[in-house]
Amino acid sequence: MISLLLHLSLALAGDAAASSPAVGAPLTAEAEVPMNLAQLEERAIQDNQSLRKRLLAWERSSERINLERAFFDLRLSLVSERAFDANQDSHRSSLVQQLPLGFTVAATGTTAHDTNGGDDTNLSLTITKRILGGGTWEDSLKGINDAEIDALVSLNELLRAKRQIRLDVRRGFYQLVRASQALGIQETRLAAARKNLEGARLRENPVDIASAQLEVPEREQAVLGAKRAITKAEDSLKLLLGKAPGESMAFDTRFDFRFDEVSPAQDLLVAQTHDESFLNNGLRQKKLERGSRVAGRAVLPSVDLFYRHTYADNGSRSVNLDGSGDDSAGIALNWDIGSRANRARLAIAESDLEESRTDERVLLLEKGAELRELARRIEDARDGIRLQEERIKLAQFQVDLYRQRWEDGKADILEFIRAQNNLEQAKVDLIALRTSYMENLEQYNFASARTVAPAPKPAPVPPPAPVPAP
Repeated sequence: MISLLLHLSLALAGDAAASSPAVGAPLTAEAEVPMNLAQLEERAIQDNQSLRKRLLAWERSSERINLERAFFDLRLSLVSERAFDANQDSHRSSLVQQLPLGFTVAATGTTAHDTNGGDDTNLSLTITKRILGGGTWEDSLKGINDAEIDALVSLNELLRAKRQIRLDVRRGFYQLVRASQALGIQETRLAAARKNLEGARLRENPVDIASAQLEVPEREQAVLGAKRAITKAEDSLKLLLGKAPGESMAFDTRFDFRFDEVSPAQDLLVAQTHDESFLNNGLRQKKLERGSRVAGRAVLPSVDLFYRHTYADNGSRSVNLDGSGDDSAGIALNWDIGSRANRARLAIAESDLEESRTDERVLLLEKGAELRELARRIEDARDGIRLQEERIKLAQFQVDLYRQRWEDGKADILEFIRAQNNLEQAKVDLIALRTSYMENLEQYNFASARTVAPAPKPAPVPPPAPVPAP
């Protein structure tokens, strides 16, 4: 049952929401269909080898549950023996069944037959119950329960690895967006520089011509740098997808830019219940608490009660069990005097448990600090975007003003070029701020596990107030 639940959990948690396409221009390549962000994420998850290794680790941990369950399988033992000197054949058999709550049921039988026709048969049924030093339901199922927890921990690690891959792809995608959009602006700046040079030559102003000529190679260099940045970003994405840098691949760089509200205090609570680090620490702590209780009971001597019924052989007949039987009961005590090893195991278990509780407190503090820092970055980027949008409006007004002054002959072209550069650089800075905002938002969502938490239910709409009668 636990394996089925684990498989269902993996299937349900496999896909996170991805950004939908919006305004933008895709980078295309011949004979290649551009891949958007959602497709890139799925391709990276399908082809990632480290994720494949984690999947195998989870499957192995799931099989360990069956290994622990095998402790309660019925055990059969059959032995046949021939004594040459005594000319005697003997056969021994046993069936042993371990049960929860410290019960053991065993059936044993022996048969001996010699060449003189003598037969001897013995069959007994024994029921044993541990009453001290273990024998509880928790003791009996500890191995299975621990294996189930280990499988859940491995599953959480697998899911976290999938989320990390999605985060890495999104980061690489936004770097590609930044580079590709910057290229468009740099190409616009180059076209404007060439146009300015043509205008300066028409005016035959040596100062304007020299200023415009210096601008063209600088803008050409900026275009080349933007193209190299695109190649670098594409290579990084290809590496995440398991492709060689030289392989042909096209990317659709459209994405949905949006502002999102974050609340570190509330999202810390979300992280405590959905982040894999908290979940796994809680699972390990549960396992250690159980191990500490079991180790505490193991310090005591082990005491077993048993009842045995023996089916007797009727010596006057051949192999048979219709003779008078025998019943017996007894008690068995085993104790390593002083229980030094068991006391050491108990001390270790208690120390591990306290360490796990300390890890939980440290994890809570570190997660809270991380979310607050990311929230500050998001807020800074949000404010920067708003201010940059205002700056672009002012820079555009300045460009229009200096263009008019230059066309009217009231200023040289250098002032106009500077105004153009300020405007285009402001646009580049806005792209950087927007993609930085999205990267920080994705990192925040990853750290808080908001993307795996169920969406909050909408508040119930109150019924309309009754309208008073006129």
